[in-house]
Amino acid sequence: MEIRQLTPNEFEALSDALDLARRLVDRAIDTDAVQELYDSLVGMNERPDHVTIATGLAFGQLIIEASEFEWARIKDEYGEETCIAVKDTELICAPISMIQKRLNQNEKLSISDLVDGTVQTMNNKAASADYRPR
Repeated sequence: MEIRQLTPNEFEALSDALDLARRLVDRAIDTDAVQELYDSLVGMNERPDHVTIATGLAFGQLIIEASEFEWARIKDEYGEETCIAVKDTELICAPISMIQKRLNQNEKLSISDLVDGTVQTMNNKAASADYRPR
């Protein structure tokens, strides 16, 4: 797995996705806004990919704001994805995939709890394990 910083074009795409999320809920991105986005997608048979991605990245932005993590780009045998990483380590979470997986299972959830749990899990793993530096 390769982990690297986002390129300027990838940061622009991230910004565009967050702007889309803001436009969809017609307000700033916060926990309630991401919950509204997520809830609007649960149970839909066909979800627009760009809306799912925007929701995942907005969820990721909440994680970034609640932590000292950073945006990163990973590439592995499954493809590439914009992720969140503990700074200077290979410890990552994939907010788009996290949201897609739960939507595919029509899982009702609390975005706030998922943010808190993700931050806590990543912090615990970073404190207790030896992750290679990037």
